[in-house]
Amino acid sequence: MEPLPPRIASQRRSPPRSSFQAPTKASIARSNPELLERALSRSPTRTSTRSSQDDKQKEAETRAFGLRDRKALRPSIALTASPSNSLNRGRQSQSPFALASQRSSGLGAFAAPPRRVSKRISASDFLFQSPSTSRETRVEESLVNTPEDQLAVELGSATGMDLNEDTVLHNGFDEPDLPPTPTQLGLEPPPGRPRGLLSDSPGMQHAKWGKRRASEDLDSSPSKLRTVNYSNEPEDLTITTNLAPFPESIVKKRKLKRELSAQLESLKQDLAQLEGLCDKLDKKEGDIEPFLNDLCQSAQTDQYLTALAPLKITASLNAITKSDLGMFVERHQITLSAPRPFPPNVYKIDVSYETNPETQSVVSLAASVDGTTLNYLQQWINGRLQDPLRRLDISGLCWGINRYWEALVSRAQIWAQIWDQHPALIPSRNKSPSVKVNSDIDIRRILPHLERTSILFKSKQRTLEALLSCELTIDPWTGEPELTPTICVSISGNGSSSDRKVEQESKKLFEAVLNESKKQQLGTAGGSEAEAVVKATKCVLDVLFGQSGGHQL
Repeated sequence: MEPLPPRIASQRRSPPRSSFQAPTKASIARSNPELLERALSRSPTRTSTRSSQDDKQKEAETRAFGLRDRKALRPSIALTASPSNSLNRGRQSQSPFALASQRSSGLGAFAAPPRRVSKRISASDFLFQSPSTSRETRVEESLVNTPEDQLAVELGSATGMDLNEDTVLHNGFDEPDLPPTPTQLGLEPPPGRPRGLLSDSPGMQHAKWGKRRASEDLDSSPSKLRTVNYSNEPEDLTITTNLAPFPESIVKKRKLKRELSAQLESLKQDLAQLEGLCDKLDKKEGDIEPFLNDLCQSAQTDQYLTALAPLKITASLNAITKSDLGMFVERHQITLSAPRPFPPNVYKIDVSYETNPETQSVVSLAASVDGTTLNYLQQWINGRLQDPLRRLDISGLCWGINRYWEALVSRAQIWAQIWDQHPALIPSRNKSPSVKVNSDIDIRRILPHLERTSILFKSKQRTLEALLSCELTIDPWTGEPELTPTICVSISGNGSSSDRKVEQESKKLFEAVLNESKKQQLGTAGGSEAEAVVKATKCVLDVLFGQSGGHQL
């Protein structure tokens, strides 16, 4: 076997340093024939015309761009980051050229630095294309296995760095970083955002604020932007800016200290104002006792006390004593008596009650009626004091007592008018000339009828009698009196059906006239006017006894 030529032997020997020349099919066939066969089996078949064109293009590129005349690209000025980087990396990892370069590359790649190459600037470098067009162009260029790509792969495998990472600089036409806005610095509130966005939902907002607060609590730096709380009250921006480097706990303490200091200053001002007022009061510029006496006299007058209560009120207060229950109480005594010109002993009720000055509440209540003539009033008072809901109601008790007195006076006026209109039908009255009825209160006419409840009318023949009664009751809850007039007719005889019919018709006539002329008014005692009762009584008596008092039936 003949020895190989020196040229071929030199080709088989490995070069002293790694070459930056791109591997060819021949070199791959010599070094790794299996890899070439695998690549040829995967690549599609090409026509002879297409292969000849590719060979010519490669030769032209080799002549135009000498690999040793190329400048080694640094990572900072390498290929720009583009969406095609990932595609380019994927194709490089699958290409046989990348595998061959990774195997043959090593630290020997830095044995000799490449030479500087000057590249001509063509008119195509100044063409500005649209983003979509430039993106498509970059993708197409990345698919071509250029010498620059091979060189970048070899340098990356030797240095352990990926030149196609996103850390490379962008194109020269990219905008620079802008300074922080006033909103980010906390000088202005954020502008209004359009509603209806997904980021405006409460859940998203809480999540963002939570992440931001967590990151700010961990490491707060003066160079980082702060989260600003945009409240309604304006805050001092200088203080907030000065406290930015401090932790949140210190900021809260200083803010609380400022608030407490402001409150303390306000309290000092109020205290100084109160001290000035006290000094003015201590100076005796004039005697105010006469003015206080006049004020006390005008505060409680007889007209005011008797505006709603016509009775005379006499009140007394005993000294504060300690009761059996272990608390201090005040004992009050109120005497309700008939006003002038009536004698006081005609209508007199004593009311006593105890109060607790600490709680300002009534502890006990008691009332008694002088004399035995007002039995119904005493029964009403006892029933009210026994009720647990009304036993401490002083105002309701006194109101009922006063209204009952008004009803007594109103009923006495009715008796006085009827007494004067029908003197012949009243046997207990002596015959006397008729007295002119006066509308004003006449003590001599009203006083004898205060306790009267009924009047008996008789004819001269004493065969016909009529009994008029007016019962006076008091409502247990409201204390309002109610007057109930009724009439009864009796005929002495055998008690035939005609007598019973006369009695029934007399009652119907009395009720009809009473209902026709009765008017419900709040100011009248009992709700029935005195004139209505007088008119109904007169109609019934005229039918029974005649206008002159003689018997007509």
